[in-house]
Amino acid sequence: MSKQNPIIETSSPISPSSSTSPSKSNPQTKPEDPSPTEFYTIIANNSKLYNLSLIPSDSTFPLYHITNSSFTPKKPDVTLTSKTASGPVLGVIKLSALSDNVVGLGDPSSLTGERDVQWERFKSMKDWSHGRYEFDFVDGETGQRRIFTWRRTRQGLFDDQPDMELAENVGGRSGGEAELGEVLAVYKGCQGFFSRVRGRFFLRRGWRVRSLREGGGKNGGEGGGQGDVEGAGDWEVMVLLTGCGAIETARRRSRARRGAGGGGGAG
Repeated sequence: MSKQNPIIETSSPISPSSSTSPSKSNPQTKPEDPSPTEFYTIIANNSKLYNLSLIPSDSTFPLYHITNSSFTPKKPDVTLTSKTASGPVLGVIKLSALSDNVVGLGDPSSLTGERDVQWERFKSMKDWSHGRYEFDFVDGETGQRRIFTWRRTRQGLFDDQPDMELAENVGGRSGGEAELGEVLAVYKGCQGFFSRVRGRFFLRRGWRVRSLREGGGKNGGEGGGQGDVEGAGDWEVMVLLTGCGAIETARRRSRARRGAGGGGGAG
């Protein structure tokens, strides 16, 4: 018999509402999944070397690709590209043990370099538990700096990734105990070494913030099937990129724990 993983207790999910209630009309919808009438789904499939292929639930073709890099100097730790690993770079995350992590919209290695990249803060607000990851996003239409949080809702003790919800910080307040608003996105992880599906992202339909790059009139679109570089939308890219960044940090911590528990083999 397989042993069921103990569950790490976290704070209660953000105010339950119809927006996150299970759909009763679709028999293929899991009871705990958000309603497909209010959220669209992007599936994260495992790819080579811990990378991910992000595919809309109504398609068989990748929308984005995530490349995770742990040991390559000067290369971003997480890179999101259009469609495949060799596609145009849409965003990156740089993780650092000595300073704040940063997330960037755009391609730092392009001909124009980092001048066209919108850099934002991406930080763990729970140093010990890593239960919250907060990022900034400057609204390209108002110039207002808004703060959003990926909050862990569930994680088994031996799981290498959490379930999470994304919401905006109420009043623009930062911190590990900041009040959060309505759920804007959900991530449900799949456990197991032999699972093709790594997890599923659910993004709220019709909800987005224009980036600084889009504020000048460029129409980013909602995403959810619009995978071309011009039509994807920076908000969708930012949600998926930061979500995958939180997943990657959890995987690295899990790997470090396994190494430490193996008699010092990580040293």
